Amino acid sequence: MPDEKKTREEVQAGLEKAASAVLGLLALSEQRAKKLFDVLVKKGVQAKSDQSCTVSRILAQVEAEKQAIIKRAREEFSEALSHLNLATKDDIARLEKLINEKLK
Repeated sequence: MPDEKKTREEVQAGLEKAASAVLGLLALSEQRAKKLFDVLVKKGVQAKSDQSCTVSRILAQVEAEKQAIIKRAREEFSEALSHLNLATKDDIARLEKLINEKLK
């Protein structure tokens, strides 16, 4: 049991660290997108009238990055949880069915 508790604590710590990293990356991506746009406007590369279009495009890129990060985080969470050998919904449903059959 002590090993299982240690493993759970390690997984929980890893999940918390991954969640913090995701939030940090999202904030960083948005900041970089805004800075990039400001630089483009200052250099005259982008007219102010096109700002909303460019901002929308940049925000779409940020959203795409966010989704990729979320996907990666989910994969990491799933991998971490798989090491705990927890019962899945399918496992529980199968056992419930077996128990119900035995009680009949």
